[in-house]
Formats: sequence, C-alpha cells, structure tokens
Amino acid sequence: MQPSNIRNEPRPQVCARIHRRALGDVRSKHNSLSMSSQKENIPPNVEISTKVEICSPERLGDSSDPQDAYDFDLEVYSCLKHNEIVRQPAHSLFQNQSSIKPRMRAIVIDWLVDVHKKLKLHTDTLFTAVDIIDLFLSAKDFDKHNLQRLGCAALLIASKSEEINAPDADDFVFFSRNSFSIKDLHETEAEVMKALDFRVNPIHSSYFLKRFLRIADTTLEISMLAHFINEMILLDNEMIGVCPSLRASAVLCLSLSLKKGGGQWTSELQRNTGYSMNQLRPVISKILKAIHYAESAKLLAIVRKYSVDAVCRISETLFPDEFVY
Repeated sequence: MQPSNIRNEPRPQVCARIHRRALGDVRSKHNSLSMSSQKENIPPNVEISTKVEICSPERLGDSSDPQDAYDFDLEVYSCLKHNEIVRQPAHSLFQNQSSIKPRMRAIVIDWLVDVHKKLKLHTDTLFTAVDIIDLFLSAKDFDKHNLQRLGCAALLIASKSEEINAPDADDFVFFSRNSFSIKDLHETEAEVMKALDFRVNPIHSSYFLKRFLRIADTTLEISMLAHFINEMILLDNEMIGVCPSLRASAVLCLSLSLKKGGGQWTSELQRNTGYSMNQLRPVISKILKAIHYAESAKLLAIVRKYSVDAVCRISETLFPDEFVY
C-alpha cells in the first residue's frame, strides 16, 4: 500500500489562518501568540478548592486578545482541577489484562511517538491518545496481538478531538506496514468508543504543564526540558493514575531544579499549583525512575525527538539517580 498523500498535499488556505493559541504546541510559550505576561489576581469568590489542596491561581493571558481566552482562563482551570481525577486510568490496569504486560504498552507508546511526529500532530493529541489506551485497558481485557492496532485507534480518536485536520485511517495502516486493515482499525475505534461511553477527552498533565510554565516564566531550555520529561514518563506504568496537575507540578519542579539548582519551588508556584515541596518529592523520585527505565529499555523515540537544535538538544540532559532539593 502506498502512503496517503495527506503528508504531501498543502493544507487548505482557510486552515492556514487558524491559530490554536490557547492550546499551542510545546514551544507556544515562546512564540508570538502567547508572549503576554499580563496577570490579574484572582478574586476570593473564585478560589479553587479540592479535597487535598487549596490554590489561588492568577488569571493569565492578554485581555485585548480574543483568542487568548483571558476572560475564561480561571474558569477553565477551575473546571480542570475539579474534574482531573474523575476519569483517570486505574493504576492497577494490568491486573485486568491476561496477556498485555507493562513493557508491551511502553513499546507501543514509543512507536506511537514516532508516528505522532511523522504526522506532525499536536502535543496534546499524544497525551490524549495514551490516556485513551490506558482508560480502555482499565475497562477491558485486550489481546496483546492487537495492541498496535489499539494504539493507532486511540491516536486516530485523539486526532479527531484535538486536530483541525485529523489523519486518514490509511496513514495508520501504512505506518503499521499493513499489519491490519482500515476495516480492522475502524472496528477497534468503535470498540474503544463504546467501552469508554464516548467520553474520550481525558484531562492530562500537558494541559496543566503549559499553564504552570507561563506562571514560572521559564526559559526556552527549561520549557523544553519540562515537555521532554512529561513525555518520557508516559512510558512508565508506575505513572499511570498519578493526578495530572500533581504530575505537571513535579515535572516543572524537577526541570527548574536541574537547570537552576534547588530552592526554585517558590510560594508563587505553590499558590498557583496547590502543591508543596513535600507533596512533590515522592512524585519526582518516581519520575527519575521512569526516565532511567526508558533509557535502560532502549525506548528512544522521545529521546530522538528532543535531540535536535530546535528544542535545545534537551534529551542530552543528564538526570541524577536521586532527587536532592
């Protein structure tokens, strides 16, 4: 089968004028669409409270830019914080699986990262796809021989949710070297949608990380390091079920510490994220173990992705065995 022409044909002109400012890619903090640093203190009547923390975040964005969602920033964030644990994959999902093991999942996600990159998809699409995979495996026992097809179906579903123009089904058949048919892919897609009751918009750490990076006012290098770490930990099953905002906060704290030294978790960051250093420390330890696991297992798609000059060759960063703050 010949690859689809989707990667060679120019996008329609109308789409070229559409900018996803609120959900920009991993470099969006540093492009012209999101350079505003205007902030407004949150009024007391919209303080965000949950069972485990109270945070008083600041409103971010440019009030003069209608695409920056300034007027709804805190309302969106409040909704994400309140609902982030409602639809999370089960940490014990492999207990439901008779044939799928953690390493098989990691290999498929590593392969999906390459597919995601070749299709030039949005960063959030990858995170949504991985969450769809984990939510499905939490709900249903699945044959390990069809795990690659499940990964493609999840990425296709996520693309339809996150992308302006989703890839064609035959793109995934081509990248899988015809290991399944378009009909098989659509059948798996329908199976996933039915199992998840068509609720395929999970809240993941990428949403929170981009917001926290703006609050921390980080450099491009630190921003790229944070996104690199956030993707690397997708491969480790020990990170499944960790609260998305907690994961994003730990990723940011580790990134700041690696590049600036200890003492970077300021009262402003604690107030905006809702997490103290004591809450972050055990999660950071898990993150370091996850990164070392991916490196030792030779799962290098994300390493290759972040090894180019455009992202500061950030995958060459050396990570300690233990976190010292």
